[in-house]
Amino acid sequence: MSVFGERSRKSPQARLDKLTHIGEGLRIFSRRLKVARQGLPRYEGDAKSICQQIVERCWNGSFFMTSAGHFSEFWTRDFGLCTDALLELGHKDRVRASLEYALEIFSRQGRITTTISPSGRAFDFPCYAPDSLAFLLRSLKALGDDDLVGKHKEFLQGEVNKFCSLVLDKKGRVSVDRSFSSISDHWRLRASCYDTCMTGMIKERCEDLGLEFSRDTDYTKLLHDRYWTGKHFISDLKYRKLTGEANVFPAWCGLSDKPTVRVIKEEGLDRPLPLRYFKDKGPGQNIYSLLTPGYESSDNIWLHLGMAYLNIVPDALLKGYIGILTGFIEHHKNFLEVVDEKLEPYRSLLYMSDDSMLWAANYLKSIGRLS
Repeated sequence: MSVFGERSRKSPQARLDKLTHIGEGLRIFSRRLKVARQGLPRYEGDAKSICQQIVERCWNGSFFMTSAGHFSEFWTRDFGLCTDALLELGHKDRVRASLEYALEIFSRQGRITTTISPSGRAFDFPCYAPDSLAFLLRSLKALGDDDLVGKHKEFLQGEVNKFCSLVLDKKGRVSVDRSFSSISDHWRLRASCYDTCMTGMIKERCEDLGLEFSRDTDYTKLLHDRYWTGKHFISDLKYRKLTGEANVFPAWCGLSDKPTVRVIKEEGLDRPLPLRYFKDKGPGQNIYSLLTPGYESSDNIWLHLGMAYLNIVPDALLKGYIGILTGFIEHHKNFLEVVDEKLEPYRSLLYMSDDSMLWAANYLKSIGRLS
């Protein structure tokens, strides 16, 4: 739990978030029971057709859900990871509708959060996440709709100001005395490389969107000074581990051109499928990891991180990865959330890997690079 989380957990907003966590957890568990009886859905056709069907199913008429499985929610991070692909695939109107839907709820409820529940409740899981603002601003920039930004500009500026106050110290660095929700939302990291990447992305998108960012920090320099070892980026200032996300997002965010693909391959984080978070024992985890043992362990492969990784690999390597991914998708007849080292869906007593992920859009974008 972050210091921010500790201070806020007794507030009415924090209590409502906890209740939402329970409700969403029960809904997800009910899907676990259903899958145990019926198995995961299987789609007809080749990998391209399967992914096209999944993207279509993730559109619910109002917004793009993170999956057509149990993550039938709006996740700001996951949508942001798919925005470029969705636009390239011709879904501009749906991207705009999704952002308009999210912004209306966020502005009405007074905060940008990690998630919006199927019932329209904005909540953070497990606590405040710097990347929520980062991916929302990035998606707005990618869409390029000045009217939508203008409509919510005052609210967005307030959220930028809040971010700077909650997350950054006076020098613009991610504070070392707090941990935040992250792309690996069961970990407890302090002043992480990933959050620094998100901060750099926020600063750049503020410049693009006409918003004010109160720090003049050079985030490319900060990334290299604080996290680059000479061979790879470290996860954070506490655990200082070599992790997948720390070596994908500096390049993904356009903040570094260090040769991290090489070290990812040397460490085997891309095998048997891209991408693992880490090779050995990972950072400390929060209480939610007790409900899903091994969910974010070194044995498991995360497809959203793998899709982000494909964006930074050269075309010469991309073809090989696409071949492996194509076989994986066609074997399962689905696009899964997380799998073990045998490429089988992660499962525990209370949880089963989600399926029909919106991330399939990034596979479609990647195969487009090869055509």
